[in-house]
Amino acid sequence: MFRNLAFLGWALFTKGAKQTRVFDSIVLGIVVIGLTLITVFTFESWFDIFPALAVLVFSIGLWQKNIKIFRILASVSSAFWIVYLLLVGYGFGLIFESILLGVGISSVVFYNIIEKLKPTKTQTTEVLSVDQINQE
Repeated sequence: MFRNLAFLGWALFTKGAKQTRVFDSIVLGIVVIGLTLITVFTFESWFDIFPALAVLVFSIGLWQKNIKIFRILASVSSAFWIVYLLLVGYGFGLIFESILLGVGISSVVFYNIIEKLKPTKTQTTEVLSVDQINQE
């Protein structure tokens, strides 16, 4: 429910509109305050803080222009959900969130680390055949 609310806030207020940093910051602030109020009124035990943190981190991630930061924040959000699901003993959700965390971490590793290790066009060397070497 919390995650859907965060996404709904993002979609309603920013989808298709020309944004400025100030506008984005105001909308994000409204969403964070709204999620915090919902958490306060639905708080039942100490471990209810984990889904609240997960949604807040994910909400902040939705407003990021840098996809690398979004991927990292989405992975952190999944980690908070996993802790919560372990505490409440919800097995199916734990399996699903573990898959999401694995996908998130693998996307960070693949797109942000492995892609940087690939040589650029200026770094690649042309492989010459024996005939080409003899001609030069």
